[in-house]
Amino acid sequence: MAGLAALQNDDFFLTLAVVREGGRTLVRVARRAGPNDPRAGVTVAEAPIEVRGPVRLKLAVHGGIYDFAYATGGEWKTLASGVDGTHLSTTTAGGFVGTMIGPFAQGPR
Repeated sequence: MAGLAALQNDDFFLTLAVVREGGRTLVRVARRAGPNDPRAGVTVAEAPIEVRGPVRLKLAVHGGIYDFAYATGGEWKTLASGVDGTHLSTTTAGGFVGTMIGPFAQGPR
């Protein structure tokens, strides 16, 4: 799995990632909104993709609302829009550095 993450800490995050699962390639949005959610997060949206070249990922933030899109060619496709990201706030998740956004990769456990 590899993609983009909006991360407050290990318990509070949103991810947009390319995932290999059961012989298929998927693009997936997942969220973890606390220590009671699964460690890999809960799937918000996903779509199968056919990879024939680069896969581009885009995350847009509007206050506490997140939009996620991907492209396997020239055209962007919205995977999820209007996703509530308020669980990433320091009020909810704790901490003091705010939400970090950047690339990530994770191998099988």
